[in-house]
Amino acid sequence: MMRRIFLIIVIILLLAGCTLAPADEKKHVKIIYSTKMKFNEHYGSLTHHFPNVTIEVIEYEPIIGAGTYMGSEYVSYDPQTNDGVMHARDWLVDEFIAFVEQNKPDILYYPAALYFPLYEAGILRDVTDVMSKEEMQTVDHNVKEMLATIGDGNIHAFAETITPNTIYYNKDIFKKMGLEEPQDDMTWEQLLELATVISKLGQEEKVIGLHLPYYSMSELYLQLGKAYGLDWYDDVNKQTLFHHEQWQKLAQLVVEKFKADLITNPEYRGGMFHAEEAAMIVETNRLWEEFRRNPPTFEWDIAAIPMDEASNNRTSFSQIAEVSSVYKHTGQVDVAKQIWVYLNSELAARKKHNVDILRWDIPIRSTILKDVTKNMAAYYTNIPYLSADEGLPRSKKAAVRNYIDKQFSLMITNELPLEEAIKQWDMELLPIIAKEE
Repeated sequence: MMRRIFLIIVIILLLAGCTLAPADEKKHVKIIYSTKMKFNEHYGSLTHHFPNVTIEVIEYEPIIGAGTYMGSEYVSYDPQTNDGVMHARDWLVDEFIAFVEQNKPDILYYPAALYFPLYEAGILRDVTDVMSKEEMQTVDHNVKEMLATIGDGNIHAFAETITPNTIYYNKDIFKKMGLEEPQDDMTWEQLLELATVISKLGQEEKVIGLHLPYYSMSELYLQLGKAYGLDWYDDVNKQTLFHHEQWQKLAQLVVEKFKADLITNPEYRGGMFHAEEAAMIVETNRLWEEFRRNPPTFEWDIAAIPMDEASNNRTSFSQIAEVSSVYKHTGQVDVAKQIWVYLNSELAARKKHNVDILRWDIPIRSTILKDVTKNMAAYYTNIPYLSADEGLPRSKKAAVRNYIDKQFSLMITNELPLEEAIKQWDMELLPIIAKEE
């Protein structure tokens, strides 16, 4: 009897030895990242944290191009052009999906603009369960809430950084004019009205209210529409929607702001905030880094970019450049999630932040960036979110913006009545959109 029991135990142990991997077995993890060089700069070797894991980095830039900020937008550009000019192009969505499915990574990083197509393709794994781990505890609740909102209540991606647009303002100008400084809870309507008031008060010294270096008139107008929950293009019926009353009200705000600027200082140009020719400026963390190295001669601070009217603590005026996910079809879920959590931990975020020289973006965790002399909370008051675009190619959207910019230029010089012009937009834009390829 004892001999039979012994044989059963031996058989069980042998079977266990065939089915369970040894504790020191090497794991091979594949990570899609922009380039191998950038991955090594941002994270270094992972051997210290995962001694039994070898990392293979697969570069996506040769497939879909590099990403960069052009104006207020994070775009793809073709690095192969030789004319010295960055040419923005549409993100190659289908090519990237095919690239992912061909390489079968465990973890993938990708431009945030690709999130919705990848989510709809069903290749992103739900990682809600690991968001409760200790490494993710310092992620602000509103960030987790935002990520869950775009994933039907579950989290399928994480952003290490955000690129927040913020209101930088010259405290000396506000004090001299006897005006209250910008507040974190201002609406866009209040901000633009304040900017118009300052431009009118500052005519003698040529000081405008608000400088927008990354926004043309049309870009500001269309972005304001998004902030107020408005669509400007109906992809189903193939028509524009500018005839709605709210679009006309926003056009009035934009025209009044730039008309006042034009009267006060016709030389609308870069460097106005530095030269104390603008009381406020919409800028990224880049300006804070610049002022940290070379302090200006005036007192300054920051206020939060206004919250979108149709959301809670969200702003479409700030950006998320890149996100990461666990591949849904990875064959090693546990190790993939473990490494993904480390790559998105506060420890890794601090390292990445410290090695980046040109910091347009900031860590998504408010616990990392500190400056007791400034209102740093303004960066995190209203956070960006991911949203689907209008469904139009870049060339068609550029044609629409070009048309609206020309119309606004005529409006601010009183050559074209606003209400009369906007009534014609829907009719005149359709052939422009249809023609542009």
